[in-house]
Amino acid sequence: MTESTPNDADLRVQPPPIEYICVRRDHYLGGLDLPDGTGHFTLHRGAWAYCAANQPTEEHVWQPTGGLAVHELRHQIDWAANGRGGAPGES
Repeated sequence: MTESTPNDADLRVQPPPIEYICVRRDHYLGGLDLPDGTGHFTLHRGAWAYCAANQPTEEHVWQPTGGLAVHELRHQIDWAANGRGGAPGES
């Protein structure tokens, strides 16, 4: 009997999508100086949420993202001004 060994595809794990992003104005502005993806991850309503400012103990204002991959997090996107996260100037 041969043992099966996992291949590279078996070892890749996709992180769950970010379903909410913090749009609190001072948190958005505070996150502009931080590298993308280095903010605070937490659970909100049973789904993953992200705050660019990395302020875990402060109140947040959560907005749905529609499901955003972690590698798509961009601190320069003003989610509050651009609805579901289109980069400034995009429609």
